[in-house]
Amino acid sequence: MSEPDKKSNEPYRQLEESHGAELNVGAQSTSSCPTSLENATEGSMELSSVVVIPDDTFTVVQAINALGFGKFQVKLSLFTGLCWMVDSMEITILSILSPSLHCDWGISRYQQALTTTVVFLGMMLSSTFWNNLSDRYGRKQALTLCAVLLAYYAFLSSFAPNFLWILLLRGVVGFAIGCVPQSVTLYAEFLPAKQRARCVILLDCFWALGACFEVAIALIVMPNFGWRWLLILSSIPLFIFAVITPWLPESTVFDMTTGRTDRAISTLERVARENKKSLPVGRLVMDRFYQGHHGRFKDVLSKEMYRTSALLWLVWMSTAFCYYGVVLMTTELFHTSSEQCSTWSTSNNEGTCQLDCRLRRSDYIDLLWTTLAEFPGIFSTVFAIEKIGRRKTMACQLVMFAMVVCFLSRTCLLSRAVLTIAIFLARGLIAGVFQAAYVYTPEVYPTHLRSIGVSACSAMARIGAMITPYVAQVFLQWSITGAMITYATTALCAAIATLVLPQDPNEDTEWNDILRRKGIIPEKEKEQEVTEDQIVNLLENCNNLEEKTLDELDELEDEEDERVLEEYRRKRIAEMKELANKCKYGEVREISAEDYVKEVNNAGEEVWVVLYLYKAGIPLCTLVNQHLASLARKFPATKFLKSISTTCIPNWPDSNLPTIFIYHDGNMVKQIIGPLEFRGMKLSEAELEWMLGQTEAIPTKIKEDPRSKINDVLFSSLKNGNNLDDGNDW
Repeated sequence: MSEPDKKSNEPYRQLEESHGAELNVGAQSTSSCPTSLENATEGSMELSSVVVIPDDTFTVVQAINALGFGKFQVKLSLFTGLCWMVDSMEITILSILSPSLHCDWGISRYQQALTTTVVFLGMMLSSTFWNNLSDRYGRKQALTLCAVLLAYYAFLSSFAPNFLWILLLRGVVGFAIGCVPQSVTLYAEFLPAKQRARCVILLDCFWALGACFEVAIALIVMPNFGWRWLLILSSIPLFIFAVITPWLPESTVFDMTTGRTDRAISTLERVARENKKSLPVGRLVMDRFYQGHHGRFKDVLSKEMYRTSALLWLVWMSTAFCYYGVVLMTTELFHTSSEQCSTWSTSNNEGTCQLDCRLRRSDYIDLLWTTLAEFPGIFSTVFAIEKIGRRKTMACQLVMFAMVVCFLSRTCLLSRAVLTIAIFLARGLIAGVFQAAYVYTPEVYPTHLRSIGVSACSAMARIGAMITPYVAQVFLQWSITGAMITYATTALCAAIATLVLPQDPNEDTEWNDILRRKGIIPEKEKEQEVTEDQIVNLLENCNNLEEKTLDELDELEDEEDERVLEEYRRKRIAEMKELANKCKYGEVREISAEDYVKEVNNAGEEVWVVLYLYKAGIPLCTLVNQHLASLARKFPATKFLKSISTTCIPNWPDSNLPTIFIYHDGNMVKQIIGPLEFRGMKLSEAELEWMLGQTEAIPTKIKEDPRSKINDVLFSSLKNGNNLDDGNDW
């Protein structure tokens, strides 16, 4: 086990060593909890030694937030956007290259599909290589190597003497493209938290711009010069990409994790200079979040996450299958005429190329129009997400995509204008699904599984992209209707999967506002409004001042200044108290052992933390989880966390579940362990609220035990019985 992993697991190991199964015995006092942790056995880490970020230090994230969004981020946005343009161009070129090779070299439809498959295969196989290379040598070095390989082999592709060389060279291009996502990771590390989501969404616009740019080049080059010149000119942005990479900053997180603090400081100073801001005063320290392991692939398939992961994999694979299918089939459908539809057969298409097999200038113009659908698809998705939420947006777009694709099955009966409009709608809708999936997926996974979860979904998307050429370029030649039904069925299956995915009830959408008005989901806490009495008092004060003479006002000037300053001081104190009690949490969040120190010990001053240990399949755990979810929304100032028991404390007995540990200022103050202390399956939410309120963890208004009357009767009976026994003994 690595040193960071060991440290992150220490608090749980101490807890097990100190208490073990004996935690179920409630004889220990509240004050003894921290002492027992500090006196843990040899090798354990004292709570007093837990690193808390003091006022004279700052982390990379805090520095980036303080420096804000400025000139440095604008430059980095353009570079990252260029990366996505390059990626998009190399994917778009496949729909233009393979039909041209079919005409020039007489390759079969299966070989056309293979040209696309090798690119996505190279992307999928290289992802692990680029991740390991970035972790060892840094993202800047990885992106530099990627840029050189991409530009070199993309340029060499234009000189390929035969089909086998095309496969080999385009496969290496796909291998290099697998590193492009590293640019997004580097980009996000230099973005302030408030601008991060908006800027990442902007990258999809660069993707659409790259696709349009590639089609525009093809419109100019292909009719007169052919595919070789198209590949040469398309490699120019790749060489620009390679030239810019030396300007790139190295990841400050990478520098900190490898002990190169001086380089990280130098990079942050560069950001400060370009943004014309000052770095926070103090010493740069490493954020605990980046220390240690943040999830493994098997965690994505745990009992709690396997259903969500399986559904997301289906959505991502289906979306990629449909998206790249539309990209590839566009040229195939434009290549179709009424005569070809009536006599379409294998013999017609695999034989000698006809003069009209090449795409005409009008075909490229229509292809450009359909590619422009990416822009309205992205912006309409952003708008719909705010209105009805992520899941419903994806489901609606997938259903509408299926309807449009079914309409495309009548391609032979459609005019060119209607066909172009239908493809435009299909591409815009499925591009929007991709956008919504990118927004939803990181939110549904816990923090420690977010990176590996998104990576697994991306891998499934590439599998879908590898399969789709055999439908869009091979099966389509046999049956247009059959190919369209395949895409429509896939989209409908993905739509059903999106509706089954979990949803956040606190999501801010107009649809949820309607549900709140109907009482289907609980109301969100409203901000305090100015009362009528306050307005009346304000007007009375104004009237009193108007009645004063000039001399009286002069006499009150000094007194008024002091009063204003005192009022301002009281107002600031009230604002600070209100800020401290402001809704900060409002939900029960899942954590792992690695998150313990950051989420519990370093939660902050005067922060109450309720840590809930559970295990799937135990009915009482399910009941407590439901009560805690409701209490978390009711008391958002308290930090509610949950974790699987065996993940946090190895060999923690199921007989001790459910378990709740309550912390204040990083110290444990109370523990509720086992079914007896939770009062079994008849536990009500009010009772649990009262239990937590005994430590002031939540500002409950329940001051008496809801079961007190029953308990008093039982206790008095036992007491009377004991008195009788004592009398007999006497």
